[in-house]
Amino acid sequence: MLWSFQKKNEASLGTTTELVKSTLDASETNRVAIVEELKAKLLEIEYLDTPDARSRADAFKRCAELISKAKESLVAFNTFNEEREAETGGEVAAAKLEREARQEYFLTLNQKLLMPQFHYKRVLQFDAPRDPQPANYRERIRLAFQPLYVAHFRAMAEQQEILSALRGKEARKIELIRADPRYPSTFLIIDSEVLI
Repeated sequence: MLWSFQKKNEASLGTTTELVKSTLDASETNRVAIVEELKAKLLEIEYLDTPDARSRADAFKRCAELISKAKESLVAFNTFNEEREAETGGEVAAAKLEREARQEYFLTLNQKLLMPQFHYKRVLQFDAPRDPQPANYRERIRLAFQPLYVAHFRAMAEQQEILSALRGKEARKIELIRADPRYPSTFLIIDSEVLI
């Protein structure tokens, strides 16, 4: 299932604005300030159910579309439940659609890694290995996540190393962080305005 919350556009706020203006018993200055505050806080909500491969393909496409519009930042939080392809009931075309949409999603994410002045933070939930050597962390990630995820995480780690070597000479910021598994959900926050 995919929930998307984002700020509504100005055109969709007309009715709400008129309603608030007509019901507020305040001075004109206060009324305008309150209406502007409401505009800033109102959200648009989108829901996509994902019980099968075709609907999951739609969800990945929608996520890629929203991510492609990101201008400043992306914060991602991965569930500790492993992401798997949906059951297709043997429907090859549906499985292919989902695979292609998932690839498009990761291609879009990888493009954001190279975007100047972009901040991208991802938190991965998985148990820390007993021996905290880098190879042991890589093995934990490989076992916990699908190959497309692992390739993306590797690309993030490479960019993180490059930026570290530049020591702040570039405005981009990439963070890949491990957290103990606690929350069985995944979400993305785009430009501090869109929550998926």
